[in-house]
Amino acid sequence: MVARMRGSILIPEIAAMGMVPLVILTIVLRVILYMKFVRTVQNLGMVVRRIKILIAKRLEVGSLVDTLDDVFDLYTEYGRFNGFSVRKGTQRPDEDAPWKVRTFAKKHNHELLKHSESYLLRSARKMSDGKKRLIVGMKSSGIGVSKAFRFMENEAGGRQNVGFTRNDVYNELDRENRKMCRVDNADANKLVEYLTEKGLTEPSFYWKVKLSDDCRLEHLFYRDSRCLIDYQHFGDVVFVDATYKTNKYDLMCVPIVGMNHHRSNVMFGIALLSNERTESYQWLFRTFLEAMYQKEPSIIFSDQDQALMNSVDLTFRQSSHRLCQWHINKNAVRHFGKLNCDADFKSLWYRCMNGCENGEQFESTWSSMIGQHGLAKNKWFCTMYNLRRRWSSAFTRDKFSGGLHATSRSEVTNRVLKELCKSTSSLHAFVVGFERMQKTWRTGEFEEDALNRGRRGMFVQHTSL
Repeated sequence: MVARMRGSILIPEIAAMGMVPLVILTIVLRVILYMKFVRTVQNLGMVVRRIKILIAKRLEVGSLVDTLDDVFDLYTEYGRFNGFSVRKGTQRPDEDAPWKVRTFAKKHNHELLKHSESYLLRSARKMSDGKKRLIVGMKSSGIGVSKAFRFMENEAGGRQNVGFTRNDVYNELDRENRKMCRVDNADANKLVEYLTEKGLTEPSFYWKVKLSDDCRLEHLFYRDSRCLIDYQHFGDVVFVDATYKTNKYDLMCVPIVGMNHHRSNVMFGIALLSNERTESYQWLFRTFLEAMYQKEPSIIFSDQDQALMNSVDLTFRQSSHRLCQWHINKNAVRHFGKLNCDADFKSLWYRCMNGCENGEQFESTWSSMIGQHGLAKNKWFCTMYNLRRRWSSAFTRDKFSGGLHATSRSEVTNRVLKELCKSTSSLHAFVVGFERMQKTWRTGEFEEDALNRGRRGMFVQHTSL
C-alpha cells in the first residue's frame, strides 16, 4: 500500500510495529476518506450556491451588461444553475451597446430541473470544435458512437461533465455527413472534363449528370461504347444493387451488371446517387434507357428496397421485376422464429420459391404451408404473398433469367469496387478505379474466348412448360 496517514509512516509499517492491526487501520482510512468526500460534496454545494448568488446579482435590476451575446451567456448560466433552458428570440435589435436590466422575473410557470439534471438542458449543452473533431475522427477510425461517448464520459469524470448528450453526437455526425455529401466543385469539374474528353475520342460514349439547385453535382451515370455492345448481346437480365457507398462524399454507388456467355460479370454502366429516393432511381433508370436506345431488359433483379421497387415499376413497362431470393431468405430467418428448425416448413417454403411450375401449384403449396403452421395472420407472410410475383419462379418461368435468382452478380461488383476505391477517393479517382476493374473483366472475357475457341457452346432456348 502507498497511502499515508499524517506524517511519513505507512500503514503496513504501523501494523508491523504492533501498534494497531492492519485491518482496523484500513477501515479507519476508509472512514477518513469518506468523510473527506462528504466534505468535498458539501463544499461543492456551497460553491454552486455562491455562483448562483453572483450570477443573480449581475442580473439584478439596474445592472449593466456589455453586449447582447453577454446577456444571453449570462442568463444561460443562470438558467443552468436554476434548472431551466434559455433560447434567443427571432428579433434582434440593431443597437449593440451596453444593456441595462430593467425587469427580472424570478418566478417560473413550469417545473424546474434539479442541478444534477441541468446538463440535460438544451441551452446548457455545447460541443467545442475540439470535441467535434475528436468525434468525427473516432467515427472515421471505425469507433462507434456508443464507445466514443463512453470514452468521453470516462475522460470527463461522468456523463454530467461531458457538456452534451449522446443524441447531440448523432446530430453532429449527421450534419457532417450532409456536408460531405456536397460534392466539391473542383472535383466535379475535373470529372466532367475527363468524361467530356472521353466523349470526344470514343464513339458512342455516354454520360449524364444532374445538378442540385445550388449547381452542385447530385447524380452521375456513364457507360462506354463497350457497355452498349455488351448490353445489346447480354442485356436480357440486369442486376441492380444499391447497398454500397463509396468515395469521400458518401455517394450511393449503383452498378448495373449482367452476365455474359461465360457466366461471368459484364458491366452495362454505373451511377453515383446522392440519395435513395424514388425520384433519384427514376432519373437513373430513365437515363439508362436513354443510353441504351430505349431497349428494356427482360428481367431486372434487385433487393427489396421500396424506393427501388417503385422506380422500376414506373420506368420499365415491359420488364419483369424479380426480388433477390438471397436477400429474402436472409431476412426471413428472423421472421420464421421456431419454424427455422421445422424441416417440413422449410421444404414448403423452398418449394414456393423455386419448386412450383405455375401459379396454381404455388397457390396450393402456399395455402398448405400457411394452414399447417398457423401463419394466416402473420404480417410478414402476408407481405411476401402480396409480392409473390416478384420472388417466386412460378410466375416468371416464361422469362429468360439465365438460371439466376439473386443479385449476387452486383454484390461481387461491390466488393471489387470497395477494394479498388478507398472511402477518401475523389470522384475522378473512383471513375479511374472503376475503369481498371472493367479492363480486368474484359481481359478475362478475351482469354475465355481464346481458350474456348473451337469448342461447342451451350445453347439456351425458350420452351413451353
